[in-house]
Amino acid sequence: MSHGNGMNQQRLSSVPSSIQTEDFWDATTSLEGLSSSENAGNEANERTSRFHFLDTCVRLYQAALKDDWLAAKAVIDMYPDAVSYPITRKKDTVLHIAVAAERTAFVKELVKRMNSDDLALKNSHGNTAICFSAASGIVSIAEEMVNKNTELPLIRGSRGRTPLYMAALQGHRNMASYLYSVTTFERLTAPERIDILVAFISSDLYDVALDILKKDPELSTMKNTYGKIALQELAKKPSAIGSKSQLSIWETCLNSCQVPRDDL
Repeated sequence: MSHGNGMNQQRLSSVPSSIQTEDFWDATTSLEGLSSSENAGNEANERTSRFHFLDTCVRLYQAALKDDWLAAKAVIDMYPDAVSYPITRKKDTVLHIAVAAERTAFVKELVKRMNSDDLALKNSHGNTAICFSAASGIVSIAEEMVNKNTELPLIRGSRGRTPLYMAALQGHRNMASYLYSVTTFERLTAPERIDILVAFISSDLYDVALDILKKDPELSTMKNTYGKIALQELAKKPSAIGSKSQLSIWETCLNSCQVPRDDL
């Protein structure tokens, strides 16, 4: 995992601003087997690939960007497996595109046509569609996907990041809180947990940070990827303790974690 501004500086996977044939080469080659009659001879393969590229990939791509579910449905009704096809050079599926474009209603209908494995497909950067959702902060989109595949929050994306970590780095309070509620924290590695904790504190998401510390006090003095200690980061943020009641809670946590005050 990485921290700092890396997540903000690196886009998870950009949606192309214009459609170019070369961006869809991976998709066209994967679509060659859709119609056995059209692929009867090797000499027809290139023409068939072009047909399916124009008829399937581009239409799905444009439909997702335009939030035109009826157009996408027409394609999917003809080629049900198209929901799992990579339709860009970066191997984004139509779900990746729709989530990145923040098309909530479109995603809801699309997910109904997908199975749990389809939802877990990664693009060439290693990101599933829920990684895009984590970065965007739209909880309803993440909920649609997680309701169908509860393992999604545990599937690591680019650089081994979990969706929860991505949301915390972006400072998306509602998304981070939601993903925290559906991520089995015990199944994360210790380095992942401390990175997530520090990310929550750095993004001023103290309520979840406190809950993490209560559940796993040993994280309080562990160093994250960049050598930062959670409670040292907290000590740099006076706004984290805004009332006597909050102070009492944090002091209790400090005492229970047995953190020497000289270390803060």
